[in-house]
Amino acid sequence: MTADVEGNDLTKVFVPITGFLAVQLTGEAKWVEPAAGAATPLVLPEGYVKVGLFKQDGGPQDGGDKEDDIEFFQEGYKLGGSKSRTLQVTLAEFNDVVRQLTTGKTPDANGMITVDGDNDSTFPMFEVLKGKNGMSLRRNGLGRIQTVEPDQSTRGEAGGNAVTFDWIRNDEWGGFYREWLVAPKP
Repeated sequence: MTADVEGNDLTKVFVPITGFLAVQLTGEAKWVEPAAGAATPLVLPEGYVKVGLFKQDGGPQDGGDKEDDIEFFQEGYKLGGSKSRTLQVTLAEFNDVVRQLTTGKTPDANGMITVDGDNDSTFPMFEVLKGKNGMSLRRNGLGRIQTVEPDQSTRGEAGGNAVTFDWIRNDEWGGFYREWLVAPKP
Protein backbone atom coordinates (compact mmCIF):
# COMPACT_ATOMS: atom_id res chain seq x y z
CA MET A 1 0.00 0.00 0.00
CA THR A 2 1.13 3.51 -0.67
CA ALA A 3 -0.09 6.77 0.79
CA ASP A 4 -3.78 7.49 0.30
CA VAL A 5 -5.19 10.77 -1.03
CA GLU A 6 -4.77 12.30 2.43
CA GLY A 7 -1.07 11.36 2.44
CA ASN A 8 -1.50 8.65 5.09
CA ASP A 9 0.37 5.37 4.69
CA LEU A 10 -0.51 2.44 6.97
CA THR A 11 2.67 0.62 5.95
CA LYS A 12 4.66 3.36 7.71
CA VAL A 13 2.91 2.85 11.07
CA PHE A 14 5.40 1.30 13.48
CA VAL A 15 3.75 -1.46 15.53
CA PRO A 16 6.43 -3.12 17.69
CA ILE A 17 6.37 -6.92 17.81
CA THR A 18 9.75 -7.75 19.34
CA GLY A 19 13.12 -6.31 20.21
CA PHE A 20 16.07 -6.47 22.53
CA LEU A 21 18.47 -4.46 24.64
CA ALA A 22 22.19 -5.20 24.63
CA VAL A 23 24.80 -3.65 26.91
CA GLN A 24 28.59 -3.64 27.06
CA LEU A 25 29.53 -3.92 30.73
CA THR A 26 33.27 -4.58 30.41
CA GLY A 27 36.17 -3.25 28.38
CA GLU A 28 36.66 -0.02 26.49
CA ALA A 29 33.41 1.43 25.14
CA LYS A 30 32.63 0.38 21.56
CA TRP A 31 30.06 2.04 19.31
CA VAL A 32 28.21 0.79 16.28
CA GLU A 33 29.41 2.67 13.21
CA PRO A 34 26.75 4.39 11.05
CA ALA A 35 26.89 1.84 8.19
CA ALA A 36 26.96 -1.14 10.57
CA GLY A 37 23.89 0.17 12.42
CA ALA A 38 21.90 0.13 9.18
CA ALA A 39 23.10 -3.32 8.09
CA THR A 40 20.88 -6.37 7.96
CA PRO A 41 21.70 -8.64 9.63
CA LEU A 42 22.83 -6.42 12.49
CA VAL A 43 26.17 -7.39 14.03
CA LEU A 44 27.03 -5.77 17.35
CA PRO A 45 30.63 -5.12 18.41
CA GLU A 46 32.37 -7.69 20.58
CA GLY A 47 31.49 -7.29 24.25
CA TYR A 48 27.80 -6.45 23.85
CA VAL A 49 25.46 -8.93 25.58
CA LYS A 50 21.68 -9.11 25.41
CA VAL A 51 19.89 -8.70 28.74
CA GLY A 52 17.14 -11.22 27.95
CA LEU A 53 13.35 -11.16 27.81
CA PHE A 54 11.15 -8.16 28.60
CA LYS A 55 7.77 -8.56 30.27
CA GLN A 56 4.85 -8.31 27.82
CA ASP A 57 3.81 -4.96 29.31
CA GLY A 58 7.42 -3.93 29.94
CA GLY A 59 8.69 -3.15 26.47
CA PRO A 60 10.88 -0.11 25.85
CA GLN A 61 9.32 3.19 26.87
CA ASP A 62 11.03 6.44 25.96
CA GLY A 63 10.92 9.41 28.27
CA GLY A 64 12.64 12.65 28.94
CA ASP A 65 12.56 15.94 30.70
CA LYS A 66 13.40 19.54 29.99
CA GLU A 67 14.32 22.21 32.49
CA ASP A 68 12.59 25.57 32.34
CA ASP A 69 13.66 27.94 29.59
CA ILE A 70 15.71 30.98 30.54
CA GLU A 71 13.68 34.02 29.52
CA PHE A 72 15.12 37.48 29.01
CA PHE A 73 13.73 40.91 29.72
CA GLN A 74 13.26 41.59 26.02
CA GLU A 75 10.11 39.86 24.87
CA GLY A 76 10.54 36.83 22.64
CA TYR A 77 14.10 35.95 23.67
CA LYS A 78 14.85 32.79 25.58
CA LEU A 79 17.31 29.93 25.83
CA GLY A 80 16.03 26.38 25.99
CA GLY A 81 16.56 24.53 29.26
CA SER A 82 18.71 21.42 29.61
CA LYS A 83 17.16 18.26 28.22
CA SER A 84 17.39 14.62 29.27
CA ARG A 85 16.32 11.36 27.61
CA THR A 86 15.42 8.11 29.35
CA LEU A 87 14.57 4.53 28.42
CA GLN A 88 12.58 2.21 30.66
CA VAL A 89 12.21 -1.55 30.18
CA THR A 90 10.91 -4.22 32.51
CA LEU A 91 13.37 -7.08 32.43
CA ALA A 92 11.66 -10.44 32.92
CA GLU A 93 14.83 -12.50 33.17
CA PHE A 94 16.90 -12.50 36.33
CA ASN A 95 20.18 -13.83 34.95
CA ASP A 96 23.84 -13.02 35.67
CA VAL A 97 23.88 -10.26 33.03
CA VAL A 98 20.84 -8.57 34.60
CA ARG A 99 22.33 -8.91 38.08
CA GLN A 100 25.62 -7.38 36.93
CA LEU A 101 23.78 -4.66 35.02
CA THR A 102 21.54 -3.63 37.92
CA THR A 103 24.05 -3.94 40.77
CA GLY A 104 27.42 -3.44 39.10
CA LYS A 105 28.58 -6.71 40.69
CA THR A 106 29.61 -10.00 39.10
CA PRO A 107 28.28 -13.12 40.88
CA ASP A 108 30.97 -15.36 42.36
CA ALA A 109 31.27 -19.13 41.79
CA ASN A 110 28.43 -19.63 44.29
CA GLY A 111 26.14 -17.18 42.48
CA MET A 112 26.49 -14.64 45.31
CA ILE A 113 26.86 -10.89 45.16
CA THR A 114 26.76 -8.29 47.91
CA VAL A 115 24.18 -5.67 47.01
CA ASP A 116 24.77 -2.19 48.34
CA GLY A 117 22.86 -0.13 45.76
CA ASP A 118 22.25 0.23 42.06
CA ASN A 119 24.96 0.27 39.41
CA ASP A 120 26.38 3.81 39.10
CA SER A 121 28.59 2.99 36.10
CA THR A 122 28.04 4.20 32.56
CA PHE A 123 28.06 1.70 29.69
CA PRO A 124 27.22 1.45 25.98
CA MET A 125 23.66 0.32 25.20
CA PHE A 126 22.03 -0.84 21.98
CA GLU A 127 18.24 -0.91 21.76
CA VAL A 128 16.35 -2.59 18.91
CA LEU A 129 12.64 -2.59 18.19
CA LYS A 130 11.29 -4.60 15.26
CA GLY A 131 7.97 -3.60 13.74
CA LYS A 132 5.15 -5.56 12.17
CA ASN A 133 5.83 -3.73 8.89
CA GLY A 134 9.40 -5.11 8.81
CA MET A 135 11.04 -1.85 9.86
CA SER A 136 13.63 -1.82 12.62
CA LEU A 137 14.31 1.06 15.03
CA ARG A 138 17.84 0.95 16.44
CA ARG A 139 19.62 3.17 18.99
CA ASN A 140 23.18 3.14 20.30
CA GLY A 141 24.53 5.37 23.04
CA LEU A 142 25.94 5.64 26.54
CA GLY A 143 23.60 4.81 29.40
CA ARG A 144 23.46 4.84 33.17
CA ILE A 145 20.88 3.31 35.47
CA GLN A 146 18.59 5.86 37.07
CA THR A 147 16.33 3.45 39.00
CA VAL A 148 15.66 -0.27 39.45
CA GLU A 149 12.17 -1.09 40.69
CA PRO A 150 11.49 -4.80 41.31
CA ASP A 151 7.93 -5.97 40.67
CA GLN A 152 5.94 -7.17 43.63
CA SER A 153 6.07 -10.98 43.71
CA THR A 154 2.72 -12.44 42.72
CA ARG A 155 2.11 -16.19 42.77
CA GLY A 156 1.83 -17.59 39.25
CA GLU A 157 2.99 -14.42 37.46
CA ALA A 158 6.30 -13.52 35.88
CA GLY A 159 8.19 -11.01 37.94
CA GLY A 160 10.62 -8.47 36.68
CA ASN A 161 12.68 -5.38 37.31
CA ALA A 162 11.56 -2.07 35.82
CA VAL A 163 14.87 -0.43 34.94
CA THR A 164 15.05 3.21 33.91
CA PHE A 165 18.20 4.23 32.06
CA ASP A 166 19.45 7.76 31.45
CA TRP A 167 20.87 8.28 27.99
CA ILE A 168 24.12 10.25 28.52
CA ARG A 169 24.78 13.04 26.02
CA ASN A 170 27.77 12.36 23.75
CA ASP A 171 29.50 15.59 22.75
CA GLU A 172 31.33 13.81 19.90
CA TRP A 173 27.98 13.03 18.23
CA GLY A 174 26.19 16.11 19.54
CA GLY A 175 23.31 14.07 20.98
CA PHE A 176 22.17 11.34 23.34
CA TYR A 177 22.31 8.41 20.91
CA ARG A 178 22.61 7.42 17.29
CA GLU A 179 19.31 6.27 15.81
CA TRP A 180 18.58 4.24 12.69
CA LEU A 181 15.22 3.50 11.10
CA VAL A 182 15.95 0.53 8.86
CA ALA A 183 13.43 -0.36 6.15
CA PRO A 184 12.85 -4.02 5.32
CA LYS A 185 14.77 -5.46 2.41
CA PRO A 186 12.56 -5.82 -0.68
